[in-house]
Amino acid sequence: MPNASTAVVDTLCSLGGIATWRDLAAIHGDGAIRAARRSGQIVAASRGRYALAVVEGPRRFAHAHTAVLAGPSAARWYGWGVLREPTRPWIIVPRHRKVAGIPPGASHIRYADLLPSDHHLGVTTRLRTVLDSARWLPDMDALAIADSALRDGVVSPRVLHDAAKAARGPGASQVRHVATLASDLAANPLESAARALCVRATDAVVTPQLQVWDSGLYAKVDLGIEHLRIAIEVEGYAFHGGPAEFARDCVRYSELVAFGWYVLRFTYDDILHHPAWVCWAVAAAVDRRRGRRPPEPPRRTRAGRTDGQ
Repeated sequence: MPNASTAVVDTLCSLGGIATWRDLAAIHGDGAIRAARRSGQIVAASRGRYALAVVEGPRRFAHAHTAVLAGPSAARWYGWGVLREPTRPWIIVPRHRKVAGIPPGASHIRYADLLPSDHHLGVTTRLRTVLDSARWLPDMDALAIADSALRDGVVSPRVLHDAAKAARGPGASQVRHVATLASDLAANPLESAARALCVRATDAVVTPQLQVWDSGLYAKVDLGIEHLRIAIEVEGYAFHGGPAEFARDCVRYSELVAFGWYVLRFTYDDILHHPAWVCWAVAAAVDRRRGRRPPEPPRRTRAGRTDGQ
């Protein structure tokens, strides 16, 4: 039979790893709760609010302030890919509630009235996480999260589109924009960000993971504008995985060019820190294909960090 301390831990596990003193005291005595704290298996996140010691920092932070983990922090909790790792917790606090004890700049705080169906275990639901991220973040970051949710199969395109259509208030237009663009075909957050920039740059249809078929040619490109024969490749820091992969990619790029495709290649640094230049390069390629003279390239001024972090 488990001892009193272990029983408290088991109860806290069944509640998702976080609970108030009232939740625990309804089942266990105060002495058992104190014993569990002394064992180090549970900790006081704040006065009257407890968490398992293994509960990660951002969710414990939200619980300590009677808040809910949200946005990109919730996306990471679900294991989704994000373009930029959040360096501070994103939380939702009930409207009209004064937040005390949070140092300035320690978190991203948003105020909203959440329904019980909007959160679970101290984290916004998957759908709410996608919608909030689309409302709060730059399009590159928001699309990376929306694509990740669709790629995981935990949010369906139909549900996302319907929820976005019903969105109201500040940022609702961007929620609908991101929902329209979201695709489960994007391979990773960097490709999602590149697609967001392509949409900024041109009205041409940009397809993720486009399969190119031609007489003697088969290739899959990260992004493609098929009717203009423009291939857009996103190069991460993994350097193609190794010498064999690098050589194979070089062959693929050469064959695409030989078959009349423009191939644009963008790095992580290009996309994150030179988005205006990436937009220019895409727009210039489209202009060339359409027989127009492209504008002069912008200076590659390093973009600053956004509030997405």
